[in-house]
Amino acid sequence: LSDREFDEAAWLSALSTSLARHRPTLRPFTFLFDVKSISYRNDVARILTQREMAMARSLVRDFRRFDPLYRPCHLDLSHSNIIRTDPGDYVFIDWEYSCVAPQEAELAFMFAVDEIGEDRRKHFVGTFEEVTETSLNRDLLAILESLRILFWLAWNCSKENVPEAERDRWIAYYRSRLSDPSA
Repeated sequence: LSDREFDEAAWLSALSTSLARHRPTLRPFTFLFDVKSISYRNDVARILTQREMAMARSLVRDFRRFDPLYRPCHLDLSHSNIIRTDPGDYVFIDWEYSCVAPQEAELAFMFAVDEIGEDRRKHFVGTFEEVTETSLNRDLLAILESLRILFWLAWNCSKENVPEAERDRWIAYYRSRLSDPSA
């Protein structure tokens, strides 16, 4: 799905319907952010620096200060997982991360994966709040996005059989995203 054909209000409404219809097996949200899960492989210690692991622990502590609204979430809404079948009609695929999570996680995870500029982010947040008739906590959104970037850094770079040049590219990319998440 390209940016040109992306109608945020329509797909957010379709997502709510799809979550209700799909009824994914909903695991506890914390499985995605347990700091131990970030270091689930020995080689991850070579990828995440001590500073990044400290950042992950700090972000998890910060996350625990909030009392967010939890709701069913897809949690992998990249452009490649949203298929437009007809104008205004969307199908969502790749449900393995779905769980009950803070509502901010839905957009935070998308922002962590897809390169979405600041204006577009504001539009997504505003549309999400309008469609769901709720208010998002911007601080929690930023914390969750940074945690997801750390997770993707560890996960993508610990895959087996990834050429060293590609692994180095992923490491550089996600580290640049940690310094500037909207990059």
